[in-house]
Amino acid sequence: MGASRDSVESNRHSTQRLSLPFALLSDRDGTLGKALGVVRTLRVGAWSVEFLRRSTVLAGTDGLIAAVWSDVKIRGHAREVLAAALALRTPVRPGPSAR
Repeated sequence: MGASRDSVESNRHSTQRLSLPFALLSDRDGTLGKALGVVRTLRVGAWSVEFLRRSTVLAGTDGLIAAVWSDVKIRGHAREVLAAALALRTPVRPGPSAR
């Protein structure tokens, strides 16, 4: 799944428009982003703006975080995450040999 600071409706539209094969969560108040440590605050004088830093968090089937990528560059990133996800798979053990 993905997350953004956009509204639920905006994320629904983006998911449909881009034919995303996963859900986009709405993190309007930044609770999820803060919990994952991916909120960046930009300060200019007395003003400050919080936004989610483009990041990827990979969880294993056990629910534990297996890898984190911060400040993601789009080109080649999906390939890198897929390789890491495939590496998490339990190796298939050969069954007993037939006699």
